[in-house]
Amino acid sequence: TLTPICSCVCVTQTPTATPVALPTATMTPAPSTITPTATPQAASSKRGLGISTWSGDGLDVQMFASMGFSWGYLWSPYVIDHMGNPNFEVVPMVHMGDVAEWMADNPALSVMPGGYLLFLNEPDSVYGGDDYRKPDGTLWAKYNYANAFRMSWLAVEEANPEAKWVVGNVYDITGSGRTWLSDFMTAYRDVYGDWPLVAGVGVHNYPGGYDKNDWRNRLLSFRDWLNAQPWGAGKEVWLTEFAMLGSESASLQLIKDQVTQERWLDGQTWISRYAWFVSYSSQMAGSVMQLVNGQYRENSLTVIGQEFAAYR
Repeated sequence: TLTPICSCVCVTQTPTATPVALPTATMTPAPSTITPTATPQAASSKRGLGISTWSGDGLDVQMFASMGFSWGYLWSPYVIDHMGNPNFEVVPMVHMGDVAEWMADNPALSVMPGGYLLFLNEPDSVYGGDDYRKPDGTLWAKYNYANAFRMSWLAVEEANPEAKWVVGNVYDITGSGRTWLSDFMTAYRDVYGDWPLVAGVGVHNYPGGYDKNDWRNRLLSFRDWLNAQPWGAGKEVWLTEFAMLGSESASLQLIKDQVTQERWLDGQTWISRYAWFVSYSSQMAGSVMQLVNGQYRENSLTVIGQEFAAYR
């Protein structure tokens, strides 16, 4: 069982202006001996990046746009200063407790007209633990999540009524992620009388080992489950994190199978977007999953990055 990589959900309703940190990794891989395919291909509008916002990492949107990437997202709502390139969409992420400070700091609400926002990251990785239960054992967190989303939705609706929300970005698409999404949607309806107005749901795909068909079947099973929910039919699905943690060879094969050679992800009309974890983070220096060597401004791709950027 993998340890969740990005369990950054703040359950307090007290606002904070501190951007949510990226997950920490400690692996130090040996120098790569793997040769990527890296054959330029037609650009994919679905393909994106999970981008670090940690101090000192930098954010070169122009670099990503020049590589053929059309979008990326941050683990933070504070992106208003990084939206200067019309060819690269930066999607913010709102967490519990962000709303009031975010509204004060970003009157434009950090999203272009008609653009997208993400709500939460891997809430299912902590949902249902002892800290989220009343003394009698009943769950209460789902109502806190529903109330926080309502606050966020109202704030954005007033300033940018065409904005669209993608919620969850759940870690376990076979179990706890489904539970969290069901409870969140039901809690919102119980309190506010109808399902929340969301465009889609975000998911992560981290199997214990890599098998091409098993990797696909996990997503296909989630699609079937989603379409069977009273609130789920027709919703967009965003794959906001995927990689094979700690394995450069498996990650490279995954990208070839699902992105650059067989192009499976682009062939799935029900998957709206997908983003690799992670582009670069100083917290994960040396990680084999990174697409960029060192600071963004060095403009140097790793072996994984060369393959993932092969769409041009």
